[in-house]
Amino acid sequence: MLATIRIAPDALAGNRMTMLLLSGDEDWFFKPETIADMARRIPNARSTCLAGVGHSSYFEVPEDFNRIVGEFLG
Repeated sequence: MLATIRIAPDALAGNRMTMLLLSGDEDWFFKPETIADMARRIPNARSTCLAGVGHSSYFEVPEDFNRIVGEFLG
């Protein structure tokens, strides 16, 4: 189901919510380049890419994930 969801990055450009887009450099589902491009198009968004991590950074490197999200929320 998630794979069928399509949102054009430009459709998010009007969003004013602060966003963190987190990816792994080995993510095959959401490529890091795509995530970085989306962050550039969305005001108040930033992206972070974790080295050696796939799609499930929260599971693969929970300490890094929690630190990055904690810093973002703090």
